[in-house]
Amino acid sequence: MLITMDHNQTDLTCAYCGNPGEITREHIWPRCIIERVPSYNTRYSKSADKVFGAELVIRDVCVKCNNGVLSKLDSYICDLFDRYFHRHPQPNTTVRFEYSFDLLLRWLLKISYNSARTTDPNTPLRIFREYILGTAPYPSESVSLALDIVPPVEFITRGDGIKRTLTPDWMRCGEAQLVPSASSWCIIRFVTLNAFHFLVLVTPVNTVKVDESEIRRVLSSIPGHPVYPNRTHIDAPVGKPSISRMHMHHFEAKKDLYDAHSSRSKGRKKPLK
Repeated sequence: MLITMDHNQTDLTCAYCGNPGEITREHIWPRCIIERVPSYNTRYSKSADKVFGAELVIRDVCVKCNNGVLSKLDSYICDLFDRYFHRHPQPNTTVRFEYSFDLLLRWLLKISYNSARTTDPNTPLRIFREYILGTAPYPSESVSLALDIVPPVEFITRGDGIKRTLTPDWMRCGEAQLVPSASSWCIIRFVTLNAFHFLVLVTPVNTVKVDESEIRRVLSSIPGHPVYPNRTHIDAPVGKPSISRMHMHHFEAKKDLYDAHSSRSKGRKKPLK
């Protein structure tokens, strides 16, 4: 089942290249990732403020872009998934993450742009469409990237006193609210693939002038380690057990929606004979 987020259906131009043509459905999360994570069966839509099990897609991408450049970016990230993102690194270890900065950032901006325009078709991330398609150079003055790798968390449940392990099995993307005071001049997007938590700091071209000390303050508040464009790998220490910091506030705020979805899902299951 698919949930399609439609915007401006009278304007049948591609959200990426801007050309008219046959419009297709673009998955928010690539199909190849969904196939690799069968447990990823619960999705939250900010635009609908609902939790459901269907795949999220948006219908505003032309056949050429969807089956061409964007498909190649998805293939690259799925290769990284097979090499890295399926793992659950342990505390006090270091992961050597090898990457092509250009392909990695273009894909992160792609999924961020896909996600953002489900609620705002005119999202400021539109300015990166040409870079995502590979027809413009890296916008070094507008985008920076960080990576945080989180380990499993051991905890003891209050009711029975049993020690359990919570693994970072997360597939999420959205806007991070790490620095509320910076929202007037920058956008912080996150993309999480299990233990690997990417943060993209975006400063739109029409932003107000910001003091350098303010920029340093914001950068220092972003968890993780810088991913540099002039390198091909990063030796990233596995961070502290910070799953709660990154995700639990969302699940706590939307607990009723997740509980309702869980109840509906259980009700649809056929009883065993």
